[in-house]
Amino acid sequence: MIVVPPEHPDRAAVVKALADSPAVRVTVPNTAVGVMATLELDDEGILLLDAAGQPLSATRRSVDDGGLKLIKAALVTLARATHVRELDSGQGESALPSDVELAFTRLDPESLEEVPIESGDHLYAEDAIVVRARNTADVTRYVSVLDIGLTGRVAILTNAQPDGATVVAGEELVVGEDVAHVVQGIGLFWPEGLPKTGPRPETLVTLVADAPVSGLRALEQAGVKTRSVERGPRSALDQLIEDLAVGTRDASAVAGSANPTRYQVHRFNFLLHPGSRPTGDAEPAFEVDERPHPSMRLITPRAIGPTPEQVAVRLSDVTVLGNRSVFRSRVRVDTMVITSSADEAQSIQTQTFVVDRVKDGDRLPMDNVRIFDGPVGRFLDIAVWVSKADQQEVQLADLLAAELNSQEVAAALTTMAALAVAAPAAAVIAGSVAAVATLVRTGARLLSAHAGTSIGVYRTSLLPHERYGAGQPSMRHPASGSLTAQDLSLAYEVIDVGWQG
Repeated sequence: MIVVPPEHPDRAAVVKALADSPAVRVTVPNTAVGVMATLELDDEGILLLDAAGQPLSATRRSVDDGGLKLIKAALVTLARATHVRELDSGQGESALPSDVELAFTRLDPESLEEVPIESGDHLYAEDAIVVRARNTADVTRYVSVLDIGLTGRVAILTNAQPDGATVVAGEELVVGEDVAHVVQGIGLFWPEGLPKTGPRPETLVTLVADAPVSGLRALEQAGVKTRSVERGPRSALDQLIEDLAVGTRDASAVAGSANPTRYQVHRFNFLLHPGSRPTGDAEPAFEVDERPHPSMRLITPRAIGPTPEQVAVRLSDVTVLGNRSVFRSRVRVDTMVITSSADEAQSIQTQTFVVDRVKDGDRLPMDNVRIFDGPVGRFLDIAVWVSKADQQEVQLADLLAAELNSQEVAAALTTMAALAVAAPAAAVIAGSVAAVATLVRTGARLLSAHAGTSIGVYRTSLLPHERYGAGQPSMRHPASGSLTAQDLSLAYEVIDVGWQG
């Protein structure tokens, strides 16, 4: 761990107080790789930060005996959790074949169907997850699933058999079902009092062994190694249990057998968000919907290359495919592009195009029509509709202008502006999904009311880690051919306006 800033007058006293802790080693700032935690000092006291640099409490501890004692205890908790999280599979005599298949899912709150998830996914407080372990070996295996939480809490999820749930050959263990075999999932939660500064890493560690792992429950308890005993061959797993258990119980550790337990470890990492899962279902349906999951817009992954600050979007190859009599011979195409900008006028840009004498299969004269040009931030959402045209055409921009004073639309635009600041509140970032949905839903409603029949043909969200879909200087979507819906086919190009090649 590191203690910062280096020049703080209390740093030397804090480092000295931590020197006798067997679980903590203070290293030099700016040279450490993968530090477990950071102690941040200022005039108000000490703040403990996790490995990602996020605070573990809302208030600072005082730099006195009481405050330092609490800090040392918290660091021991984090160190114990780190030991469990970083446990490797057995080696040599302790190695176990990969003969238990693991699958991770979350329960959809409405359909209760299991949705596959992968390590690295974004999950949310109140999500319910399920772990399935199928034994493909011809002998019994013992499976334990441990959760290493956001604050260093370690819990055995297979607590009915804490030494390892028995899984006979060909059987499947379902972690998250009740005694009646109804799958309810394991509920995720945000620890009380933990600041909601953004998503944090959590880990499920699955331990598969060829025998029950005696004393595994000790990994849930606090403590550090204070003494040792003579014993036979030990694996890294045996050593871990002894290190964390001895000194917390009255009895000495039990000597091991001549043959160490064979075991394999699997880690499933995910980012847990403090809020509820965005539903993303407040918008009307689109025939082609290429949006990523709403969770991806709540965090900004590292982009490959510099992220554009301003882009332009152009439509091309727009062709009418439908044979709907409602279109008759006049067709209108409406577009809405949304981003976050301090200038509300730049947050949402709309265009309306009307074409006469259109037959099925006609390519509309809309090549290289610009539907957006301006600063971009956090996301770039695109929606395209096709409608029948009448004799009194009203631009989508004019229809939307009449709604700007409505409470719902005004609140959505305020959210767009709030997202443009350097570090918006987590609640504002989470609210962006609903804000964008409000604007798209409003656009669809206005078009349907005006044109009678309006069909959403294309919808997408372009994010910073993909450079908002812009190439250098531009990128076509798709690279070849067209995006084909039932009623319209199209392509579009995203241009990095600031690119200099």
